[in-house]
Amino acid sequence: MIQQRTLVFSLSFGPLFDAAGSLAIFSRLVVGVLFLLAAILKLTSRNDFAKLIGALGLLPSAWSPGVALGLPLVEIVVGCALVLGITPMLAGAVASLMLVVFTIALALSLSRGRSDLSCGCFGGRATIGWHMVLRNVAFLFVAVSVMSADLARVCWLAALSAGAASWWLMGSHWNRPTPREAQASPDGVGRPPR
Repeated sequence: MIQQRTLVFSLSFGPLFDAAGSLAIFSRLVVGVLFLLAAILKLTSRNDFAKLIGALGLLPSAWSPGVALGLPLVEIVVGCALVLGITPMLAGAVASLMLVVFTIALALSLSRGRSDLSCGCFGGRATIGWHMVLRNVAFLFVAVSVMSADLARVCWLAALSAGAASWWLMGSHWNRPTPREAQASPDGVGRPPR
């Protein structure tokens, strides 16, 4: 009778744990590729990234060039470790910590009214907004799921929720002018004529 219960338990819950493990591996690959892509794009526009770091005002401006070089190099190491599966727990923890720092930096800049700054996340020129904070929270949940197969499903559900909220927030503000565009428009409210 005891053997039968063990067999039922392993048949009932075995696939659940296998799926969670696969989800953790998928998370590792997603975060690894994300970090590699971000690092490559930051390195290709390193001078712009250094200016952005200085404009954020969170670090001494003398540190900007060093951080603009060092941060992408750390992202490459973390990204490679995640993609290749080398110390995934440590790489997932470092990725999570970095995403927490990025999210706090975005939130601090926005709370100081600095919504005119470029994100610099992927080398683009998109201005920062609260949707990017939610996007980073979604990425953070995915990075945390790398560290625990048991949490993978919960983290992915939270990541999808934060991602959906970010998408909605971005869409609800899509047609609103940035502060710079509002100042440049003739009526001070809309987009400048094109």
